[in-house]
Amino acid sequence: MDEQRKAGINGGRTDFSYSEYAVRYINEHFAEKIRIQDLAEHIGISRSYLGKLVRKETGMSPQEYLIEVRMKKAADLLGRSNDLVQSIASACGYDDPMAFSKVFKSRFGINPRDYRKQHNETASEQ
Repeated sequence: MDEQRKAGINGGRTDFSYSEYAVRYINEHFAEKIRIQDLAEHIGISRSYLGKLVRKETGMSPQEYLIEVRMKKAADLLGRSNDLVQSIASACGYDDPMAFSKVFKSRFGINPRDYRKQHNETASEQ
């Protein structure tokens, strides 16, 4: 509770500011291990209430939004860098490159290496 007060999270917050904080936190910390339960506790609300607020703001659950942010960043990195897929996975919050590839393929319908071949001019020049 003291940490929440130090962070300035409690005290007169509205539903919008809770969801705004959560969305901003996810956008800024997507590369880190984020547990939605921990985020809710940090904000000082229940996980289910956080889910309701974030869904209202983004149209997605907090977990879905986190994955969306990570996948957009991964697509951007694949499209403009020649970093290893494993490095990109790590930069997007995935410790397991296989899990990353599976999520990426389910989102884009193509594996990360093939996505890079289609979207990265630098990669196709090599």
